Amino acid sequence: MSAIRVSEASGSAGVVQATDGFGNFVPTNLLFNTGSTGLAGSVSLGRDVATFISGSTNTKDSTVPGVTLFGGDVHISGNLTTNKELVFNEKLTGTVDGTNTYFTLANTPFSTSEISIFVNGQLQTPPDLTTWQDYSATGSNIYFTTSSTPPEDSILLAIYNKVAS
Repeated sequence: MSAIRVSEASGSAGVVQATDGFGNFVPTNLLFNTGSTGLAGSVSLGRDVATFISGSTNTKDSTVPGVTLFGGDVHISGNLTTNKELVFNEKLTGTVDGTNTYFTLANTPFSTSEISIFVNGQLQTPPDLTTWQDYSATGSNIYFTTSSTPPEDSILLAIYNKVAS
């Protein structure tokens, strides 16, 4: 049976030791953030040791939030949830007549920076990438620039992360 031993010095640093499968304790660094709940910093295993996490682990006040390095398998008990879902090859809604520049997505994007728009298979230049752009996005609305108006009967597709329901 595996065992884990945790010791914490008076202050902010502690040590976790886990068995290596042969009953030997292997030191593993664990940094605590004094005065807050949750884990701050990182857990780094020096050997190939299976690590089990149950419940919740919060990373707070870390210079690299959410980064944890494991030298072995990581098993998570419970559900892994996110607040966004990928929408792949969605056809934009709107009249494709060679003059219309306004189209809509079926869902609200998680972030307007996480949208890729394709006209007849060609990726369009998103906002804030260069000094010019092919389209802009506000909510689920897509606005093409006049110089990038999709030609008549074009196929307009989007790949984006939507807000999960």
